[in-house]
Amino acid sequence: MSSTISDPPSCLALSHRFEDADAFATAVRGWDIDFRQLDSGNFVGELSQVVSGPVILTHCALSRRVEQRGAAPAGFRTFGIPLDDSAVLRWRGQNVTGRHLMLFPQGEGLDAVSEIDFRVVTVSVREDRLDATAERLGLGSIEDLFSQTTVLNYSERRRRLLREAALRHATAAKGPADTLALSGFRETMENDLVEEVLEAGFGGATANVHAMARSRTRVLREALEVIWDRADEAVSVQEIQAATGASARTLRYVFEEEYGMSPKQFLQAYRLTEVRKMLR
Repeated sequence: MSSTISDPPSCLALSHRFEDADAFATAVRGWDIDFRQLDSGNFVGELSQVVSGPVILTHCALSRRVEQRGAAPAGFRTFGIPLDDSAVLRWRGQNVTGRHLMLFPQGEGLDAVSEIDFRVVTVSVREDRLDATAERLGLGSIEDLFSQTTVLNYSERRRRLLREAALRHATAAKGPADTLALSGFRETMENDLVEEVLEAGFGGATANVHAMARSRTRVLREALEVIWDRADEAVSVQEIQAATGASARTLRYVFEEEYGMSPKQFLQAYRLTEVRKMLR
């Protein structure tokens, strides 16, 4: 049995445990999928989904060997992130391991066979949001990235960071019902998680790494200009974000990389320094 194709809601968090592959496939939102168990034994499937505006996060764990057919959400670009380095997956005629990042071709089928105890997170991002974020970070064309390959090798560090970010947001499906209503959660999912996915996808190209570095240098310079220009005001981190156009994650990264502290800690230290100058 396949799931019913439906437009994903703008805000959703669900978490279920299934003992039937058909029931699992039917419950998945936004995807058109058909699951068939290929081995004997009791099936256990765990599904968590979080939808926040332009981002659909799907986390699943499958206890048995399963044939997966169907399609990723239409109008979105989807990245597949196996959660174990030892994972093995036959995907679109290729052998994929947990060390790979999967890029789902637009409008084409899922076509996979997963082995026992397979765990994966997929991040689907609406195309316009993905294009805008890539442009803001100074990265290349999304179309070029997806046309070059469907499977990418990426570093152990980048795998760890991406998995941590994805799982951190997936836990919202099991948390309090009002988690998605929190602006901070939605901001990090719609901005920080998307940035983490893009940096994993583009991180293998030296030119793109340099582009990201240039983008972060610009963010730091513009942030410092705001702080200096408004030295007599209690400027906030949120105001710096608005002025630079950077996400909370990017702003935190550039300050920790440059000063070894968060933007908030830097502001506190800067204000204390200004007070001491005034007193002297």
